[in-house]
Formats: sequence, C-alpha cells, structure tokens
Amino acid sequence: MDIDRRSLSRLLSLNDRQLVRMIEQLASENGIDLESFNVSTSDVAGLRQALGSISDEDLNSIAAQYEAYRRQKR
Repeated sequence: MDIDRRSLSRLLSLNDRQLVRMIEQLASENGIDLESFNVSTSDVAGLRQALGSISDEDLNSIAAQYEAYRRQKR
C-alpha cells in the first residue's frame, strides 16, 4: 500500500470494523504483531483522529520510513 493522502482518505472512509481489519492486515503483512498493542474497535476514534491530523510532511516521512523498512526486510 502506498502511503499518501488518497490512501489515507480511503482508510478513513472505512467503517470502524473495516478500519481495524485493514490495520490488522497491513500489520500482519509487514510482520507486526498487534496483539501486544491490544487494538480494538473502541480505539478507532483515536486512530481516526490521529490519521485525520497527519500533515503532508508527516505522510512523506512515514512513506520514507516504510520504504526503508521494506527494503531492509527483503
């Protein structure tokens, strides 16, 4: 998944259960175990607020970090 404003908007358009499932799927695909974070649908409001307040600069930084992580993982 590319991390950009369009992808972020798509994530935010999902209902709570879909958003949690998508986060779990993305984490799992990247070797991250969310069990230790105890993410639940009750945390979705905070996740939505955090995702909705990400600046373009933050998105660029996140995208660069994610790409570096993926390259390192290979």
